[in-house]
Parts: sequence; structure tokens; C-alpha cells
Amino acid sequence: MKIKFLAIMLLAAFATACVTKEAPSEIGERLTPEQIASLSAPGAADIWNGKLVSVQGYPDYNTHLIKMSQRNMMTISPAPDSKEVLIKAKIVVVNADKVGTRIYGTADRNEIRVTSDDLELKNAGFLLDDYSTVEYGELLYSGMIVYDGSDYWLEGVTIHKAQ
Repeated sequence: MKIKFLAIMLLAAFATACVTKEAPSEIGERLTPEQIASLSAPGAADIWNGKLVSVQGYPDYNTHLIKMSQRNMMTISPAPDSKEVLIKAKIVVVNADKVGTRIYGTADRNEIRVTSDDLELKNAGFLLDDYSTVEYGELLYSGMIVYDGSDYWLEGVTIHKAQ
């Protein structure tokens, strides 16, 4: 009797402690390079601040400034290895060596996974909003525009396959 009770309790605990996946995130209005360039124009903050937008491009960051498991400021460029910056974005970077198997809670997504030996983005895995993982390449970044009076960036970023 005790074994049956214990088995039922374990089964109930397992059934309620599963990993859940959330619905896809909303993707904001796609900005053109011209619209992005106009974000610093007088009065643009009143129009764009707090608005959900998306930008397609390639990410880049300074490997010396990365803090694992935190949102890191990086740039989104129109081409790989480009010095031109379309927009900045705060994106979570995690150490892939320390990512375990989650047995409960919400599944991870919208993050960049690097190894402690190799912080280069070209060797990273990108965990997208749809829970798939892709390699470095052109992706779509969606988030709220934040303007602090002198600079702007995307906050609450979700990562999607390029469209």
C-alpha cells in the first residue's frame, strides 16, 4: 500500500513539475535602415520610445565586457564584421557549459549560448523565441525602444529567424 501511494505521489509530482513553453512573442514593426537612422532626430523619441519594433541583422559585442547570465549591451549590424551599427540591444548571454537540463518551470529562450573557452559569436548557439537553436547568422531582433535622452536601444529582446 505504501509503495502504491509513493508511486502515485511521484507520478503526480512529475506531472506537475514539467517544463512549459510559452506562446511565441509578438514581433514589432520592422524598421528600415532609414527609420533607424531617424531615431536620433529631434522629436523621434516622442514617437518611438516604448514602441515594439524589430531589426534584422548580425549581432556583435566586446568579449571583454560580457557578463554571463545577464543582459549585455551589444550592437546589431547590417552585415557580419561590419563597423556600421543599426541599433544596440540588450540580450542575455549564458555559458553553455553551465546550462543544465531543466525539469520544471519555463523553458529557456531568447539567449546566446557561448562556452567559457570561446566567447566568439561566430561559434555561439542562438536559442530563438520558438525554442530552436541556430548558429551565428542574420537574425531578427524584436524589442521595445528605450531612449534615455542621449542614446537608444532595444530592451526585452526576443530573437527570431530572419524573414
